[in-house]
Amino acid sequence: MNLRQQAELCADLALLIGHGMPPADAASVVAEERDEGCERRVATMLAAGESLERALGAVGFAPWACAVVAAAEGTANPALGLGLVAHQLGQEAAWRERMARVTSYPILVVGSSLFVGAVLFRTVLPTIAVLTEELGGALPLASRVALSLGRWAAHPVAWLVAGAALAGSLWLAADQERLRSVAARLPGLSSAARSAEAWRYFGVLTALTGASVPLDRALEVAAPTVAHPPWRDAATEVARKVRAGYLPSDAFRSVRWLPGRTTRILRVAEASASMPQAFSALTDHAQASLTRSLDAFARWVPVGLLALAALVLSFLAQALFLPALQIDLPP
Repeated sequence: MNLRQQAELCADLALLIGHGMPPADAASVVAEERDEGCERRVATMLAAGESLERALGAVGFAPWACAVVAAAEGTANPALGLGLVAHQLGQEAAWRERMARVTSYPILVVGSSLFVGAVLFRTVLPTIAVLTEELGGALPLASRVALSLGRWAAHPVAWLVAGAALAGSLWLAADQERLRSVAARLPGLSSAARSAEAWRYFGVLTALTGASVPLDRALEVAAPTVAHPPWRDAATEVARKVRAGYLPSDAFRSVRWLPGRTTRILRVAEASASMPQAFSALTDHAQASLTRSLDAFARWVPVGLLALAALVLSFLAQALFLPALQIDLPP
């Protein structure tokens, strides 16, 4: 199940259970409506007496989501955990969908440019070169460079490099955590990656503490959701220190992972005993920062692509049309 399907399943179950329907009956209703394998498996496991936590874990829900559901199962409002999980997963799915929309245009433009360039380098330019030589002309520098690129692109080494790049891209795309970790190391994306990690981390903490999960346990469950290893180690260290008796604000200040506002907001929350609200505020701060980064990316990428396309087109125009100026036709 993808994140959107998980969010919809939790929302449907929360609605039915919130109206008093037993979890097993609610899962059976959802399975009949959707008629999907995962929903049927959840309904089968609940009918066999398994807990909702184990049933959701069996169809791919993250450990933090199962922990939220488990914490709410024994309370007077078991639908609360499902509602919190549905909200967080829905936001995560929306963020990924937006990232896909932002990056699809650059990928399309770059792919189309590579295809057109390959056709020109392999078919059009060699023909122009032969005609120019037959007519006694000399190829200009731009044409010679383009022909060299075309010959290099036909070499097996070039295909190996392209294949390795494609395989590396697919390898990164296959694992969201690996992709987020790589993005955190890139200079232009590190700020956005930090905001994304903080948004996810505090969103999970909001759901966990909102479902009455103890703070030390919530921090322990939320730490693995951070993808970048140094930041994940910092989150794990925060959980260890809080379990050892540190105040959350002191634990976060000691690891120096997140901005100073994290400590200030947590200090206010410690004084008023409102940790879920504090984590919700930190989630909103991180989401706003991430939105600004994505908006800037979406605003400047088309401009950069247009500038790059203009440079490439000017180079190709010189390579294609300058040879005609080098030919001396007889009177």
